[in-house]
Amino acid sequence: MSARHDQAMPAVVRGARGPALVERPAPRPPPGWGRLRVKVAGVCRTDVAAARGLLRVDDGRVLGHELVGRVDVVDDDVDGALRGLRATVDPRLGEGRFLGLQDDGAFAGFVRVPVGALVAVPPALSARQAAFVEPVAAALAVRVAGLTVGARAGLTGGGLIAALTERVLAADGVVIVRAGDAAAPDLGGAATSLDAVEHTAACGLPSLSSLRRGARVVVKAPRAAGARRPARDHRARARARRRRLGSFADAVALLSSGARASTS
Repeated sequence: MSARHDQAMPAVVRGARGPALVERPAPRPPPGWGRLRVKVAGVCRTDVAAARGLLRVDDGRVLGHELVGRVDVVDDDVDGALRGLRATVDPRLGEGRFLGLQDDGAFAGFVRVPVGALVAVPPALSARQAAFVEPVAAALAVRVAGLTVGARAGLTGGGLIAALTERVLAADGVVIVRAGDAAAPDLGGAATSLDAVEHTAACGLPSLSSLRRGARVVVKAPRAAGARRPARDHRARARARRRRLGSFADAVALLSSGARASTS
């Protein structure tokens, strides 16, 4: 059953003093958009930063961008076959807009998105697993470094994104060097042959003296958290890239293969 466009729904928004639980009308999708009834939404450190005012977000903005749900309403110019589609969302909505930051997000009963942002979710994935598609896509951003089997990659930071990134690198046959390892306590000094650094920490970049010339730095830390560019004397040595998300299709495939393996 679809909600009326004027039906009230609960929503978590960015308030003047932090997150706030409010009631909002269920959104109406504009031309080319659809609406999902949210089943599960996950909390990301981006959401926390937005709620705390560390990212530039309008007061009253509905937060959240990790979700799974079902399409219940589409605009008249959209294929009606999309109704009932079980889907997650690529939060990059176009023109520099991101779900939960520049457009109202997933911490609500319903969310509207462009139909091009919908990512179909197979039945093999539970709702909780499907809500992990976006975090896994974020971890897959490390593939922008183009590492091959046997390459050596330093990994900084902690938390879920670092753990997911480590699993992606291991699945790709990459040798992982962690900051704090005996070989590289700060990824500098003794480790002199790294091919890449994946930086996930919410702080400035570590020493890059361990990188070979032409190596890559993939920055996953939020801009507002103070991640800085590599020091000038390292720029000729390393190529730094900021990449927020990898392939959503690959993320769905990885999660689906894991779900099948767990039931076999």
